Order: sequence, then C-alpha cells, then structure tokens
Amino acid sequence: MQHIPFVLSANLHGGELVVTYPYDMTIDWAPREHTPTADESFFRWLATAYASTNRVMSNPDRRPCHNKDFRRNNNIINGADWHNVPGSMNDFSYLHTNCFAVTVELSCDKFPHASELPVEWINNKESLLVFMEQVHRGIKGVVRDRETEEGIADAIIKVPMRLRDRPAVDLQLRLRELRLKKLRATTKTLNQKRTENQRRTINKRRTKAIN
Repeated sequence: MQHIPFVLSANLHGGELVVTYPYDMTIDWAPREHTPTADESFFRWLATAYASTNRVMSNPDRRPCHNKDFRRNNNIINGADWHNVPGSMNDFSYLHTNCFAVTVELSCDKFPHASELPVEWINNKESLLVFMEQVHRGIKGVVRDRETEEGIADAIIKVPMRLRDRPAVDLQLRLRELRLKKLRATTKTLNQKRTENQRRTINKRRTKAIN
C-alpha cells in the first residue's frame, strides 16, 4: 500500500448478506457498539451503493440467513455494531492509508458449491461494478507548476466551496443517484419474476402430483 496508493477496497466474505464498514473495533473492547469514523456518511454511501444493487440483498422477501435480520438496516451496518473485530483490514486501511474499505458478506452459504458460483456471480456482478464506480467520487488530478508543468510534491489543496454547490458535480451526483434508483427498480422486477417463476414451478409440480 505504500507503493500503490489504493483508495477503494472491498473484502469479500461469506456466511451472511450484509455490507459492513469501519470501524470494526469498539473503543472500549465492548462485544458490540456503534463506532463511527469521521467519514461515517461516506462509508454508509459506499455500503449502500453495493447493498442496494445486489439482487439478493435488495430482495424484500428474502429470509434472514441466521438470527440477525439486516433488512431493517437496509443490509448495511457499522462493523463494530455487529461484532468487535480488533485489527481488521478495513480499520487499518482507513487509519494508515488513503484507502476506504468495506466488507461484503455476499452469501448465506459460507462455502457454496462450485455449481452455485455462476448464480452468485449474477447476484453480485452489478453491485461490484457500481461499487467500483464510486472510486471516481471526490477531487482527483495532478498539481503542476504553471511554468515548468512539473508535478508539485506534497501540494495542499483548499476548496473554497462545498462540492455540492458546484453545478457540474451536483449534476454528476444526481445522475448517479438516478442510475442507482433504476438499478433498484430493475432488481426488484427481476426478483418478482423469479418469485413468480418459482410459484409456477411449485404449482405445476402440485398439479402433476394430484393427477
């Protein structure tokens, strides 16, 4: 990380359906306690960008994996508010690098069979793409000397106005919000069709059994 300055990362886990974000460790080593970073709102945005476009997480009719129902939290949660994880990669990345990292629990089955992997890919493909797109948020570029055009090391940039006050940036944010809204609607439609197909299959089997 010292040589390649990553700015966005996601750890892919299994066994649940939820996206967690830092901090993962509580302040007083409590078993669980909401422990937000200074960038709580942005981390919630990153987690929501994934969870809201995931085919399974966004399905309101899905059953909880275990005894915790993350649908009440829109399938995102502060890591420490779920369970205390000292020394997590997410916390290390946030505190010691420029990287914002979250953890994606992408399946109820911690060890899915190889035959189920294509379905898991379909469930998470759009979410992964939307999450990666978030890397373009914020200010980026190279600060150069006006005369020599050489890069200036350790340059300090000050923004005199909020980003949302800039029309171009505000339009970009609005377009991304509209795309997320469209993806949620598409995901909902696909889930409804899948549920209807399952019902039809069950009804056909019942009809055959009766006949």
